[in-house]
Amino acid sequence: MKFNYLSYLKEGNARQQSAYQALRSLGLFDHLSEYRPLLAGTIPLGIDVVSSDLDICCEVYEPLSFVQTVSSRYSYLPEFYVDSNPTPHLSTIIRFSYQKWSIELFGQPLSATQQQAYRQYDG
Repeated sequence: MKFNYLSYLKEGNARQQSAYQALRSLGLFDHLSEYRPLLAGTIPLGIDVVSSDLDICCEVYEPLSFVQTVSSRYSYLPEFYVDSNPTPHLSTIIRFSYQKWSIELFGQPLSATQQQAYRQYDG
């Protein structure tokens, strides 16, 4: 349950605190609240390596709207990139960099907790 909120990161290790500051500074979770964003991957678990990125699962049923929402706020950031993959579920992937972090938004027409990127670390 603690992974549903970012606040646990500010009490974590140095990289978790850095991730928290970057995400809060961007306002990413506030701006994407309609997509129910959820941080997944190795950072929340504290098992990350230097090259780990911030993986954020989003519940997306209208990919074009999602891309427009993200682009309107973050397309100015370095390495901004949008891609989609039709299988097995329509996936919309948006990547960009902020501060020292690579950030990847992964949108699928599933609840974030049902997406593979989250489930593989949830146990």
